[in-house]
Amino acid sequence: MGIKGAFNKLRKFIWWWLNYIEKNPGYGSIVLLELKANKKFVSTEAYQAARNFYKIVLDIIKEGQEEGAIKKEMNIFLARTLCIGAIEHIVIRWLVKDRKYSLTQYADDLTDLLIDSFKKQDLGTSKDVLFAAEDRFNAAD
Repeated sequence: MGIKGAFNKLRKFIWWWLNYIEKNPGYGSIVLLELKANKKFVSTEAYQAARNFYKIVLDIIKEGQEEGAIKKEMNIFLARTLCIGAIEHIVIRWLVKDRKYSLTQYADDLTDLLIDSFKKQDLGTSKDVLFAAEDRFNAAD
């Protein structure tokens, strides 16, 4: 059956990635601290594997736009960069520190932050808030 909904898939993807690196810190160190810092990285098989991996995030964002959950006007490539960059920053910090805490503890908070920034705003709700504020202001006269 699988996971339904772009936001659920994004949450699972982020959790999975953080969990994988937590269980395989050597892999994270090699890819994020050694390979990605080298200009020759783009000509390696590891780079091609990373591109395929990052495509998953791009596909999730596109799915969210098709569902109407993610803003249509959002630049999907910039959104992907935001996701990957945030995940990698959390992982790199963990790798260069003492690794005494769980990476997965950040999965929900990071996902919620990303979802909030990607989410299509419900204009009806915004208008309701605006009109409620206007009613309170007019009642004060």
